[in-house]
Amino acid sequence: MTGKHSRANVVFVKPGSTKYVKLNFAEVGMKGVFHNLSKFGRDLTGWRSIRIEVRRKKVKIFFEDELIRQLSYNKDIGAIKGISLGFKGTGSVDYLRLYDGENKLAYEDEFGNPSESQ
Repeated sequence: MTGKHSRANVVFVKPGSTKYVKLNFAEVGMKGVFHNLSKFGRDLTGWRSIRIEVRRKKVKIFFEDELIRQLSYNKDIGAIKGISLGFKGTGSVDYLRLYDGENKLAYEDEFGNPSESQ
């Protein structure tokens, strides 16, 4: 995610490759080479649920509804300017939802076929 002032990103990898995991939220950065981020080594071959909650500069990262990491940061990321989802090899995203600070849906994409909505 790219904000007006900073970035935030989370990288999941296949089990056994956790040295390549990266977490960044504003000024806070962690790499699997230096931190135990083994919970980010996951089998992603089927549909999985990943949820990231950010409230008052505190982050909670969930995988299949299991809280796998919490962290805090200090610098403001700013208004969201862009979101990027990437895959090494093939990958799919079923939906994306963003909620504002009052837990109201601010953005949603079901990634359906554009011709279906016409």
